[in-house]
Amino acid sequence: MIDEGTFLSMFKQMGAFKENDHFAYTSGYHGDAYVAKEMIYVYPEITWWLCEQMKNWCGNGWEIDCVVGAERGGIILSQWVGYLLAQCTGRQVMSVYAEKLIHSPIGGNRFTFRHEYGDFIAGKNILIVEDVINTGGTVKNVISLVHELGGIVKAVGALWNRGNVTVEDIRPVTKLFALVNKFLPRWSHVTCPLCARGVPINTQFGKGLALG
Repeated sequence: MIDEGTFLSMFKQMGAFKENDHFAYTSGYHGDAYVAKEMIYVYPEITWWLCEQMKNWCGNGWEIDCVVGAERGGIILSQWVGYLLAQCTGRQVMSVYAEKLIHSPIGGNRFTFRHEYGDFIAGKNILIVEDVINTGGTVKNVISLVHELGGIVKAVGALWNRGNVTVEDIRPVTKLFALVNKFLPRWSHVTCPLCARGVPINTQFGKGLALG
């Protein structure tokens, strides 16, 4: 396996990892680093290569039938990882995605599957892929949806786990991997040390866009 430092350097070179600044996240928290995941997909060849590394974590023994991603970045990852798994194993591997509910009855980001996707999930071995895991909320939501449709989640994979999410947090799934496992601290706007020092919020990324 390629060491984590290689992936971290690559994200920095692509402009997908920003640090030593003041960011307002869409969650409402603040931090001094930001994973600009949208910058990853600007480079198709690198996106393909990163998906190849995710595929390598799976090996041939998991017998994945379908790769699931949550919109938006997860759609791209699920397509590539599914294709690469099929090429590697000689088996047909499908790819579907979960759509974000615009008006969730309980607030937050909630997801659903198109009804046409049920047959590709029921009774199938599923790999869930995500670009950045923050709190694990999206992943847990998608895991629940897959289980409701009768799918078997074999593993969850991500490009970056920035929230110290562990496999215990996503039980009953027993496999969780990420190309980069680097915790990025966050604070409420009340306790944010950057706000206390008067450091201006970066208006190019995250919730700071609304302030630009």
